[in-house]
Amino acid sequence: MRVELFALGAALVLLSAACTKVNPHYCSGHFEDDCDMDAADAPSAEGDVAEARDSRDAADVSEVAPEAKPPVCVTDDQCAAAADAGTPACGTSDGGAACVECTSNSHCKGTKSVCDSAAEKCVECLGTEAASGTECKADSSRSVCNKMTQSCVACLDNTKCSGTEPICDTTKNTCRPCTADAECNGIGPGVCVDYDGHCATAGEVVTLEGGAACVALGMLFCKASDAVASLSMMRPILLIKGPDPVGAIDPPIGAAPKLLIVGQGGALVGAGSGDTAGVHLAGPNKFWVRDLKISGGTVGVVAEQSAELHLTRCVVTKNGMGGIKTIDSSFDITNTIIAANGGGTDVGGVAWGGVRLGDIPQSGASRFVNNTVVDNTSIGLSCKNSYDASTNIVHGNLGGETINCTGAACCGAGDPDPLLDASYHLMSGSPCIGKIDATTMSLTIDIQGHPRPMPPMGKLACGADEFVP
Repeated sequence: MRVELFALGAALVLLSAACTKVNPHYCSGHFEDDCDMDAADAPSAEGDVAEARDSRDAADVSEVAPEAKPPVCVTDDQCAAAADAGTPACGTSDGGAACVECTSNSHCKGTKSVCDSAAEKCVECLGTEAASGTECKADSSRSVCNKMTQSCVACLDNTKCSGTEPICDTTKNTCRPCTADAECNGIGPGVCVDYDGHCATAGEVVTLEGGAACVALGMLFCKASDAVASLSMMRPILLIKGPDPVGAIDPPIGAAPKLLIVGQGGALVGAGSGDTAGVHLAGPNKFWVRDLKISGGTVGVVAEQSAELHLTRCVVTKNGMGGIKTIDSSFDITNTIIAANGGGTDVGGVAWGGVRLGDIPQSGASRFVNNTVVDNTSIGLSCKNSYDASTNIVHGNLGGETINCTGAACCGAGDPDPLLDASYHLMSGSPCIGKIDATTMSLTIDIQGHPRPMPPMGKLACGADEFVP
């Protein structure tokens, strides 16, 4: 009996829920009595929706327009508690009143002593004309304002750089040494001094030009012997201008502790067969020689009597008794071509033709890196001691490639033809391209000033030239 009553109650509930306007199709096919319900008594769907809409709108209004809060501050004194958080000033630029970093310079201290009032923050500088001469004075090494970063920097261009750091690195806004003559254009004779990175002044330079049209004037000379005789402590730089050849370069011993010999405009030293060498360097001094063609002499370059030779980006060719010879001197020879030189001999009858590297003073340098030694009529590279030959092209030398050196040349005996053009630069397809792993000691440019390696992050080419596609 209890079960029957329960079932009847459930049926009545379903019937009452179904016979409404919520489900108007329910009555179709059912007893009309079941659906005989006064419309006024039925719930109104439109009323329900309206009521829900009113309720939602009321909620939206309460979210969009919260109760107004009082301002944090009206005066700076009310931000005293926020000073430790770096916001001691009462700012109103946003239409409200909140504690901010600054509204005037008086709120800014230390290195950031200027207020950017628009942003309400302290900065090192603004770079405005009104502030010119008053900002960036605290640190003389950072006396220029970089408006982009609102910070004091050393430079924006070369005008703020000088001495041994004459060039502005605009990526870092710091001064640095020069690395190429082109960076010194418009400064004196346009020579970057290798040993300390300053741009040479006219007062430091002796100039040598060849050719019948040359007219000697002041420190411009037409004869090599006159030019080298004028080198001194005050004038330690010899600038040789091409393209007309000049005679043998043989500076007096002790002319200057550091001496730079640099060529421009295809400078050519064309020594005679009666000269000791095209470039002869002697005595316990330091010599930098670069950007020269040296041809036609007995020996191309000779360094002796404890000289310290730094030779780079030179072409030493067609000298009668060898290309480069060092005798009891330290050496740093890089990015140089030594080609088609005749054969010579050293003490004890040692035969050589391209390069003869002799003994070095105690603790002296002995670097022979990224050079091209080819087509000489005797031994290409002869080492008195075990000097490393591993980054060089030493190939096609008639008397043999290397003797007594350590580390096989990366394009040497037994390797395929290096594929060099008439000026001894790499051609496409050369087996010498991309053979050397780059290290922290690798050269960063080649004989022409092209960057190494090419492409970046790859391997370097052997020899003096980095192939550029």
